[in-house]
Amino acid sequence: MRQAEREGKCVMRYSILLVLLAMGGFVGHESKGQTPQVAVRYYRAGQEKMKSGDWDAADDNFTKAIAANARLKTTHERFDDSQSRSNEISVSDPFTANAYLNRGAVRFHQAKFAKALADYDRAIRVNPKLAQAYVGRGASLYAQGDRDGAARDFDRALSLDDRLLEAYNNRGVLRYELGDVDGAMSDLDRAIAIDGTVAEPYYHRGYVWLDKKDYSAGIADFNRAMELGFYEALSLVGRGLAFMKQVKLDLAIRDFDAAIKIDSSNATAYAYRGLALILSGRETEALPDLNRFIELKPQMKRELEEKVESAKQLKRSGTPF
Repeated sequence: MRQAEREGKCVMRYSILLVLLAMGGFVGHESKGQTPQVAVRYYRAGQEKMKSGDWDAADDNFTKAIAANARLKTTHERFDDSQSRSNEISVSDPFTANAYLNRGAVRFHQAKFAKALADYDRAIRVNPKLAQAYVGRGASLYAQGDRDGAARDFDRALSLDDRLLEAYNNRGVLRYELGDVDGAMSDLDRAIAIDGTVAEPYYHRGYVWLDKKDYSAGIADFNRAMELGFYEALSLVGRGLAFMKQVKLDLAIRDFDAAIKIDSSNATAYAYRGLALILSGRETEALPDLNRFIELKPQMKRELEEKVESAKQLKRSGTPF
């Protein structure tokens, strides 16, 4: 089920770690033209809250850091940066752009994509050469369905810094969705070459290998993604699909079972387990899984019904999935 495969795998990655490392060296001063100590304190508090996953507190701290550094009002409580423009910022230094960049990452992780997009726009207005801001803005545009805008931003990020793993990873996902399998492979290979200890590119490349019908390579990449800590349920679904393609149905069902045990809301796992059971001649056992998928993804009922009929025909003819 192509759409289900994409829904199961295309989790656009945006790295907090990259943002944190980009911010670490600011020294605060109270003199004109430099970052006030109070802004630095709020900024560092925001970083700590990001690390702990306290998104609301991180948002609040970065907002206060921006307010203190902008010096548009006498107190941060009265400052409303939603109306600000880059030419209104009295201290137009990297701190301001990076604070917007961090807050954009926080809001992206909260699925507040419009607000994240606004923050990345602000970061770019302050510092048009901030490559990470284009990665974040591209991810936000992608999340809102603007693939063309996302592609432009990922390209722009890489034109500024051709070592940005996140940009290659995200552009690789986008290229795969658009049917450019070779382009996706090239980008994901590059991401892995930059840092082979990051899990996400292996996971996404696993699906590219399946498109290329190299199922063993796909299984190896899903295994590597799990070893490196990528979401185990998603990786198990990918590996299970690879086993289905190899007609190793018992192994496929085992992986789908494990994925559902970890995440009982994983619709794709139910769909594939149901199809694997049909291919195994266990149609009655498949019905609860198919019904569960429809409960979770009612908009995909027609596509599932088509895949079920196809699986039944394949079973009768003995043709591989």
